[in-house]
Amino acid sequence: MRQGDENPNDKPECCCNKSADSVQHDFNLTAKIDFVSSPRFVIFSQVFAASEGCQYNFRAINLGGTNNPYSIYVCGQSGCVEMDGHYVPGSLFTLQLSASNNVVKVNYKNLVSQAVWQKDMPLVPYNDYYYKAGSYCQVTTSTDPANAYCQVTFNALSVTW
Repeated sequence: MRQGDENPNDKPECCCNKSADSVQHDFNLTAKIDFVSSPRFVIFSQVFAASEGCQYNFRAINLGGTNNPYSIYVCGQSGCVEMDGHYVPGSLFTLQLSASNNVVKVNYKNLVSQAVWQKDMPLVPYNDYYYKAGSYCQVTTSTDPANAYCQVTFNALSVTW
């Protein structure tokens, strides 16, 4: 879906009421980023608070060229941190999120290169968190070519609460 084409009334692809309480809430996905038009990015997952919006998003960025690796980042209120700077399109990866006690534990692993990134990240104490997964392509109908697109393949997705 191209930015500007989305319907604001659409439900997210994976939505579950999650909170930052003492109960552990888990989100696990296995996916691959197949393609992102250059120099754009695709958001493939988010930690979202219904009352406050996106707290963290996970994105793949194509900085240019067809043979260059992409970079995978986690972005939040204080900026972005690179999780994998040499992601080869089409490589399977896992993303595991576990939220409790106002912290989300992030575990990323590229199943091809074996790159690993782990970090505990703070959550503002809202009681209406949920996880999202999808292919939120950051191209626009007004400035990008008509053939600009992103493609993400999800192989597995699970949520427990």
